[in-house]
Amino acid sequence: MKEFEESDAINYIKGHVEAARNYADDDILLLIDTVFEYDESQPDDAPDECFEAERVAEYVARQLKRDADCAISAEHVLDMVRAEQAYEDTLWEEE
Repeated sequence: MKEFEESDAINYIKGHVEAARNYADDDILLLIDTVFEYDESQPDDAPDECFEAERVAEYVARQLKRDADCAISAEHVLDMVRAEQAYEDTLWEEE
């Protein structure tokens, strides 16, 4: 398994979601951190559907809405969460 790198994750999201290119790296990092926050809040035996992009994106959108400094529009959250999850999947690929 490869190591998670914040800058690689940000670049991956920007490379796969056109709208993400309009956001500051700090905003995308906040989205990534919020995805991790959600994942960590789930019990170890949580069913797979708890980690479906739509469910994660709902949580992330709610949390980002609370941060007045975050510029990410709710309409872009789902695509960005999907890209973040896809980036994590690449970490399991053979080197």
